[in-house]
Amino acid sequence: MQLPIDQIDLLTYRLERISADSHVAHLASGYRGALLKWREKLEQMANENLSLADEEEQQLEEVLQRCYRLLEAAALTRFSLSGTAVKRPHGKKITVRASKV
Repeated sequence: MQLPIDQIDLLTYRLERISADSHVAHLASGYRGALLKWREKLEQMANENLSLADEEEQQLEEVLQRCYRLLEAAALTRFSLSGTAVKRPHGKKITVRASKV
């Protein structure tokens, strides 16, 4: 697996841009923290020419996928797709509420 540092940087930036008024903002904060820890770990491993164990690769992939789902939920909220059911990153469904525009 190629180290996805660029992907982590992009996701971190996008999660940071989620409006604080969004009901997914608190989740975004937690996932940003997780991504930053992964980035630090990956940089250290790259400096030491190490690679991730299979279990670690799977955990990182899961975090990345949850971040993408979280961004999708935030986008649906932002663009007022009221009544649309969205799966939260941890699997529970939410219904997106209309936002004030």
